[in-house]
Amino acid sequence: MGYRVERVEKIIEKELSMILLQEAKNQLLKFVSITKVALTQDMSIATIWFTVLGEEDEKEVVEEDKKEPEKKVEVSFEGDKYK
Repeated sequence: MGYRVERVEKIIEKELSMILLQEAKNQLLKFVSITKVALTQDMSIATIWFTVLGEEDEKEVVEEDKKEPEKKVEVSFEGDKYK
């Protein structure tokens, strides 16, 4: 895997963690910790692994949401922040 792909994976992991912690309106998302991001070689698709922190009842709520059909999220990074 190329250095650039690894670097972008780390940026996505860091930025997504910050979004979940600081900007998420759903308070339960604050218990989600991003553990790994893997990009395809062309960087068009990211697979994201996470863990859920907190008490058992908080974990159960997140687990119930996870049972819903898979959701896809499209994100566009604009500007020159990452150049």
